[in-house]
Amino acid sequence: MSISTVEVSLGGLTLRVPAYESTEKTQDIADEINSRLKLLETSSSKINTQAFALLAAYEYAKATRELRDEMASVQKRLAERVGGVTMRIDDLTRIIEEST
Repeated sequence: MSISTVEVSLGGLTLRVPAYESTEKTQDIADEINSRLKLLETSSSKINTQAFALLAAYEYAKATRELRDEMASVQKRLAERVGGVTMRIDDLTRIIEEST
């Protein structure tokens, strides 16, 4: 089974990219990348599309890493809380068993 692709414009180039859930969501991602590229272009005194593309890719990789780290932190806190609840349930179970 082949991965469906969508034709989008990225940095002025028309490319076929793997679809993300739907054509609309894939286009939204392309639009966000183009917005970031335009922002990078306006903040620079010279035009270097390769550098702009690499900066945009770095920003996305950084954002992905930050989200991954945040999720790991949330999962750790959740595991600690679940562990605390489990200990309380074990204590309650023991108290109930001892009282019967």
